Amino acid sequence: MAFGASPPNPDSPKPMFMAPEPEPEPEPKRTKRSEEIKDNEVDENQFFLQKIQELVNQKMMAFCSQSSSSSSNHDQEPKVVAINDAKPAKKPSKECQLSRSRSRSRSPTDDADYDDREIKKQKKAKKMIPNKMYVRSPAVNNETTEGLKKFVTEELNGSDMKLVIQKTLYASDLAKNQNRLNMPINQLENPKFLTDDEKELLDRDGSSIEVPLFGPTLKLHEKPMTLAKWHMKTTSNYILKTHWNHFVEANLEVLTVNTMVQVWSFRRDEKLCLSLICVGRAD
Repeated sequence: MAFGASPPNPDSPKPMFMAPEPEPEPEPKRTKRSEEIKDNEVDENQFFLQKIQELVNQKMMAFCSQSSSSSSNHDQEPKVVAINDAKPAKKPSKECQLSRSRSRSRSPTDDADYDDREIKKQKKAKKMIPNKMYVRSPAVNNETTEGLKKFVTEELNGSDMKLVIQKTLYASDLAKNQNRLNMPINQLENPKFLTDDEKELLDRDGSSIEVPLFGPTLKLHEKPMTLAKWHMKTTSNYILKTHWNHFVEANLEVLTVNTMVQVWSFRRDEKLCLSLICVGRAD
């Protein structure tokens, strides 16, 4: 024991066992195979990044192409990353732009279902409306009409005078290829100028009645007229025909387009007679 050293204490704890520090693990050896795998992973990442960049560039070119159509400067190219394999987006054609504008301005009436519904409504409304009403102008009563009444009653001994119709002469009434005076039933002043037997006769297809006709000068026309009834889709018309062209030629000075005429009926010995007089101008 060295001099001055304290003797060991038998009761002091003995030192614990200390484990040796672990040695650092050696780095794995880089083999040729591991280096190839790592290089492949790098190449794969670069490949996907390149593809993503190409898609971004294509989207940018398509967007710039559409926006450039409304720009005043058409000469400038959109600044994008040049990609050899990428193709610039085509400018929308005029037909495509027109189609888009039509779709934006589409109205409800362009819809087929809407049109069908409107057509059905119109047809239903037409069924509910009666035949087109004719607004009659007031019957003219002047010296001409008074002279006719006096002539029929005093000189012809006629009776039962009735105003059949007051109408304006149209070009079709005076056309030679028509050869008839049209008297629509819905425009008659007095539909009861015919007897029941005469009405029944004219309702038969192809039937007619021969009637004498006095002209604007109160002179009996040399050739009698034929009164017939034509049935149309929505109405019926009484027609003076057969020698109508001859009657017009005999009164060319007064029977012109837009002349307002009156047709009167009367009876002589119960036989139907007609008279046509001019009472004014429609224009």
